[in-house]
Amino acid sequence: MPPIPWRRVKDWECVACGSCCRRFYVPLSREEAVGIAAKYGWDKLEIVHGKTVLKRVNGGCIFQVDNLCSLGNNKPIICKTWPILVMKKPVYGRGEEAAFQLDEMYYIYVDLRCPNIVLGRPSRRLVDRVIPEAIRIRRNGGPQRFTTSSLRTPIPLITISEIGEPSISLSRFPAFSLQQPRRLHEPPWLRDLTS
Repeated sequence: MPPIPWRRVKDWECVACGSCCRRFYVPLSREEAVGIAAKYGWDKLEIVHGKTVLKRVNGGCIFQVDNLCSLGNNKPIICKTWPILVMKKPVYGRGEEAAFQLDEMYYIYVDLRCPNIVLGRPSRRLVDRVIPEAIRIRRNGGPQRFTTSSLRTPIPLITISEIGEPSISLSRFPAFSLQQPRRLHEPPWLRDLTS
């Protein structure tokens, strides 16, 4: 089923169902692949149909923890904006319905494979917050507020108390943020890829 123009969508909100993380391979740009590999290791990536993607384990993205993404703000752009598709041309047709003027013209489509799409007349939230944020993220990256779930995964954080005893508490930081970034050389196959 092809994506539909945004003018047919009343609203969308991520409820952290995790279906996108289980359903799709996540293609990465060269910069995203290098950044994720440097921070988490090359073993978190794989090549599928000639594209660098996030590795899948147990039927889902390697970074999926209890339906949430443990990458936090390091999520790939496609993950930050899906199911909102930001285009410079009306690639899925219906250009008048997909047109969205911000500082320049964009064509916005919504992928109906997300189970949380509500069809109907567009809400103010969709028009004023969700779509502009998706456009900003596609252009410049950056943090999310309206294109992500408000849920956060608590993870165990081991700290050392004043008397030197380890203790475990819950943190709202991504699971992989506890690792120190590592400097790694790119594997030869990555240099040959285009983003």
